[in-house]
Amino acid sequence: APPLSETAPDQIKQQDLWFSKPTPDDTAITLVSRSVKEVVSQNFESYAYDKGVLDGLLSFDNFFKTYGDKLIVQASRRPNESFSLSASELEKVRELKAEIPEPIAIVISGKFDVIQHTSPKFHLALSNGQVILGTLDRDILNVEDMRKFWGKKVTIKGILHFHPGRKIRLLEAQTIKLAEEGEE
Repeated sequence: APPLSETAPDQIKQQDLWFSKPTPDDTAITLVSRSVKEVVSQNFESYAYDKGVLDGLLSFDNFFKTYGDKLIVQASRRPNESFSLSASELEKVRELKAEIPEPIAIVISGKFDVIQHTSPKFHLALSNGQVILGTLDRDILNVEDMRKFWGKKVTIKGILHFHPGRKIRLLEAQTIKLAEEGEE
């Protein structure tokens, strides 16, 4: 497969599209391989898959019903990107998808930390020590808005997305304001 720098150069440059940004030398097979391996090993905290990717993998169900029990992709020039997916492993995909709760609307307060200059990513440090990875809803907020909140206690209204097992994956901020007393 050709590298992403040739097939999707604009998407590769979009910092906010990726949490584990692919390199320009990665290929579409690299991304699929990474996702399949993370799903099969049931890495519940991986950013290599979400419900959309799991739905894509589940679309192989018809292939398994019609053609065989296993799909093997050999990447001869990049052997570490070779992968396989079996009909029985597809059940793990189905189970993982069922373990991912629907996103919820939330209002949460914490210290606005670790902002990234070139992307709308941030960390929100909660009083219990937990750190939530976040991003801005670019249709509502501007990356420049983050600067004034860095290092301060804020209250964020947004959508909370999950990994399997109700682990927090991502907070998509829709509003950010300085926290007021009582908003712990």
